[in-house]
Amino acid sequence: DGAVTALAEGEAVITAACGEVSAVCSVTVTPVAAESVTLSSTELSLKVGETETLTATVLPEDATEKTVMWSSSEAAVVSVEDGAVTALAEGEAVITAACGEVSAVCSVTVTPA
Repeated sequence: DGAVTALAEGEAVITAACGEVSAVCSVTVTPVAAESVTLSSTELSLKVGETETLTATVLPEDATEKTVMWSSSEAAVVSVEDGAVTALAEGEAVITAACGEVSAVCSVTVTPA
């Protein structure tokens, strides 16, 4: 039926033939960039020793690369691994979830246990 579906990033040549006659079409599939990242919370209040999990949503849903890189502005106060935020010491920190060129942040305040 001639329908072409992009399966992965790259290039392909489509050839349609009928008897001795043919035609070709070059197709380039480009990646779909992440346009936004949102977090399940933008502010957290934790006591030392507590852990809370943040969920990051990357849009559009068909973004080619949806890997989220997590970081803490104050690693001695708050650690983060795969969205799990752990309060280590009293203070304040900002958690950043980044995907490509876009990111979202969550402000964290840690109080004594």
